[in-house]
Amino acid sequence: GFTAEIFMFDSNVEDALKDTAATPEHNICGALHNPPGASCAKVGGPGSIHECHDWFQKLWDDGAAFITKKLKESSADWQIMVTHFPCGHQASFYRDLHLKYGLDLLVTGHVHFQMFYWSPEKLGGLSCFITGGGGGITSENNVDLSNDKDHQYGFFDLTISKDKISIENINWKGNIVATEIVEPYDGTDSKKAELAPCKAAEPGSKCYKTITWAQKDGIHSNPTWFPGLTSASPLSKFQEKFWRDHKDGCPKPC
Repeated sequence: GFTAEIFMFDSNVEDALKDTAATPEHNICGALHNPPGASCAKVGGPGSIHECHDWFQKLWDDGAAFITKKLKESSADWQIMVTHFPCGHQASFYRDLHLKYGLDLLVTGHVHFQMFYWSPEKLGGLSCFITGGGGGITSENNVDLSNDKDHQYGFFDLTISKDKISIENINWKGNIVATEIVEPYDGTDSKKAELAPCKAAEPGSKCYKTITWAQKDGIHSNPTWFPGLTSASPLSKFQEKFWRDHKDGCPKPC
């Protein structure tokens, strides 16, 4: 068996602009489609369109703090987040959630076609996909009836085990458009990382070559790169730095 924690996170501040006249067709807080005196205060929402942005910003801020805390504390096999805005928004935030706290998968929407994120390196390698418009929402582009790989409509199928998540992007024709395998990632500042076994860099590996260079040469030529370290520091301390920096494949040091 396996365990998974799934976090639902509100990212609609991206469309809740402070300027009530800006992008009127998309702005949740806009004046164009909200009647004069509009208020959601009775159900706990903003009291006016002028309070709207700050309300959504607080929702984001509180959610981000909650998610970060829960990811750090999680010992589940998988950590998955679901949010509205698509892969690429607030990239540095999600990158940190992945690299530091072990977020394994980000599921998003907003854009009305379905696809895997084309620049996962911007998220530190975090797997992310856009679910698309489903079956009843207008697609982003016209459907190409002759294209067996058309991805305007369809769904994603996830098969989860303890060791991997297999994801299939299946279009409206029933064809598999793309696939991806997600492997669990511990991060560096999470409960999972704390419980994970340590491993010394193996001689001949890229990590070993990097840390031995850093100890013998790099510390002298570029000392500011290695705060708190000296040439007398043990090799494991250099490995820890590169592990925390997510560089050269360095594993958690012993």
